[in-house]
Amino acid sequence: MACSMASPEQSAARMQIPKMTEAEYRQFSELIHQEAVSPLGELQRLNLIEDMIRARLANRIDRILQNLLQKGHPEDRARKFLNTVVQPIHIDHFRVGSETHNLIVSKGSGREADYTIMIPAHVDTVGPADREDLLQLRRDPVDGDRLRGRGVWDMGGALLNSIALAVDSKVPPGMQVYFVFTVDEEGNSEGALNLIVRWPEWQKVDLVLSSEIGQLVAPPGPEDKKMRIILGRRGRGKFTAQLSLDERKLGHGARDDLPDLHTEHVIACWYLLNRFRSGGTMLHSFLGQEGLEVVTQWGRQHKPGGFGNLQSLEWHYALKIVPPNSLAEAIAVQTAIFKEIATKRDWVKRGIGHLLSPRGDETSYEPFCMEPDDCASVHVVSNAIEKVSGQAAVLTGGRSVADENLYAATMFERLGTRTFAGTDKGVISVPMIGNHAHSSNEWVSSWDIMRVREVFRFLIEHEEGFSQFLKSRRTAQQ
Repeated sequence: MACSMASPEQSAARMQIPKMTEAEYRQFSELIHQEAVSPLGELQRLNLIEDMIRARLANRIDRILQNLLQKGHPEDRARKFLNTVVQPIHIDHFRVGSETHNLIVSKGSGREADYTIMIPAHVDTVGPADREDLLQLRRDPVDGDRLRGRGVWDMGGALLNSIALAVDSKVPPGMQVYFVFTVDEEGNSEGALNLIVRWPEWQKVDLVLSSEIGQLVAPPGPEDKKMRIILGRRGRGKFTAQLSLDERKLGHGARDDLPDLHTEHVIACWYLLNRFRSGGTMLHSFLGQEGLEVVTQWGRQHKPGGFGNLQSLEWHYALKIVPPNSLAEAIAVQTAIFKEIATKRDWVKRGIGHLLSPRGDETSYEPFCMEPDDCASVHVVSNAIEKVSGQAAVLTGGRSVADENLYAATMFERLGTRTFAGTDKGVISVPMIGNHAHSSNEWVSSWDIMRVREVFRFLIEHEEGFSQFLKSRRTAQQ
């Protein structure tokens, strides 16, 4: 199908996508203006988000009430009517460590719900090149639709949408929606890990629907305005390898017959690089190829002193992993590789020991991918996108890892399988049009922020959205 050449403004008029209001633009500017790299900055941004949600709710109630009163409705009847059109929301803080928390905004049928959706958006950003780069939201001087500033695409637009949807969307009976604002996604995913380990409501979540960005395996061209569905993400295994030398083999560095751990380290890295970048590694249609992501990052070295050889050497590296492989399988492959190296290099006889383990100070991420033909949730999201945008969605995958990897892994554990096929569950992302995350050139389309919002609203409110899962579950219970 040819890409649409219509401008965002023309498309918006055709599809009746509302424009971002000036009030929302000011909110966006205020959010981006708030530093969110440090724990204190994250906390202050969370406070801003909570204030904006409360203010939007109060304004909506006041606007509806004043409209009813102006039409001559008695105040008591007007306030009763308010309860039928404005759903109550609950705002909770879920502690993460000692300095900050996740913000959880919920509405719907609570624990009695038949179907539960979580819409996450992370509040943190990465460090700026300079202070001004971080703190300013600006319109592109050439393309006014593009809003620029660090964090606007990853993921300020999603924050803005969750603020609006948490207040304005109407959740049908039997459904529960959690708008979750998490911390530390750009770091070690502490916010997501705390949710899946300690948040009781996590066990009820059936579907995670986010606007997390790619990077996409097949990025769209500049004129391609079709919406994307990210069906899965490549995994990342973070490992520590250690070589150690028997004390009896230690001696003066000038001796030629003593093992040199630096040399063995170089050879081990060559073996890993050769194995994981050869044609024999796994290639996935949506997620690309497995491979060695980081060749080496020094850890600790121990040298007894003088010109003696190293007694131990430790280094870190990461692997890109795609389904059907997993972290456990990646460890098994590496264990076999190190065993092969040890045999060929005669490590046992030469007094060289080795250890391999996942990093204890870093989070590793399992890969996952939805099956587009067999997952009901993919069909529902695809239909919503076509209804709202007028074009079929493009199914793709993400090369980068995200909190979504952790959500998918624990949902698989709950299901006792590594697939969502044949279920109404899943982890799906509908990213916004934008580019250059983590840089001073980062931008997002203001029009597409609103278009994604309308898709999410359709999925929550419309009978062709996730409501159909309510019907199927109730039918199955009868």
